Amino acid sequence: MISTRVYEVAAAFKAGNSPRTTQVQLRLSHDQYYRALKKARDNHLVTKLLPMRSEYYRMINGLKERRARLGKVSAVAMNLEPKKREWLLSQVPDGGRLDELLTCIINDLYEEEFEEK
Repeated sequence: MISTRVYEVAAAFKAGNSPRTTQVQLRLSHDQYYRALKKARDNHLVTKLLPMRSEYYRMINGLKERRARLGKVSAVAMNLEPKKREWLLSQVPDGGRLDELLTCIINDLYEEEFEEK
């Protein structure tokens, strides 16, 4: 017998909800969510592919097609030489986040690149 939780997880997955959003909405732990998703897949309630409805999953699937991965922002900082890392982290405003700073830097570089051409 398939539990209601499995049907709820399957519906959220098909709707393109992120795992974290579904976990919060249904009050599930990480493990509970993925066990329910596995049962949903085993019972053919969802496909094995990520849904293409959300921008996040389109991005992830695009990377998977090229055998690339998203990675972590913390890895960006850790891969820098110590002086460069210190400079980068000093640029994060109080109450800000490194990912927000990197987004601004990338946006500025992109605009510079394509405005000059």
